[in-house]
Amino acid sequence: MKVFLGGTCAESKWRDNIIPQLKCEYFNPVVDDWTPECQQIEEREKRICEYHLYVITPKMQGVFSIAEAVSDSMQLHNRCIFCVTKEDDDRDWTKEELKSLNATSELIKNNGGIILSSLDEVVEYINNEYDRMPSIEQQLEFYKKRTEHLMKLWNKLTSHILPEGWYCMAMDTWTCEEEECSECIDRLNRPFVQKLIKRKKF
Repeated sequence: MKVFLGGTCAESKWRDNIIPQLKCEYFNPVVDDWTPECQQIEEREKRICEYHLYVITPKMQGVFSIAEAVSDSMQLHNRCIFCVTKEDDDRDWTKEELKSLNATSELIKNNGGIILSSLDEVVEYINNEYDRMPSIEQQLEFYKKRTEHLMKLWNKLTSHILPEGWYCMAMDTWTCEEEECSECIDRLNRPFVQKLIKRKKF
């Protein structure tokens, strides 16, 4: 599990506060010198990260992170986490700013995003999600069993849809002993079957 740490940059240290507490991997997009190459790296990492976190603090200088959060909430839903902190060092929000940010939070929530209100909540939520993730060994065992199950289904399918003279590219074998099988012929006419086989005569 990997988390993209988006949100307020400027001189905010919120990333430094939560990184030591995270159990999972993360990507920190903040660099000293922002270049087009950095933008490409960020876009690649955003595709890799399962969760996108956006923390907005009173040190915010631009609004693009908010646009990113809204966009991600429409695509990632509950894998987009949005947090507006009440203060950042000696800075806090005006009443008008907070009203606008609360409306933004509601919009993201309606899109399926997760709304949190403090860095402590952020750390707790992400770590809980990490703990719920199956281990690599468990994932491998799951896909092994799923592959075995799909192969059994495939064998059942190919045992009676491919008449003699038809070659299955996926199985690399000849199947069905009946040369003129009406059921086979009917199934062979189905579009998805046509994609799996090709005609080959002896």
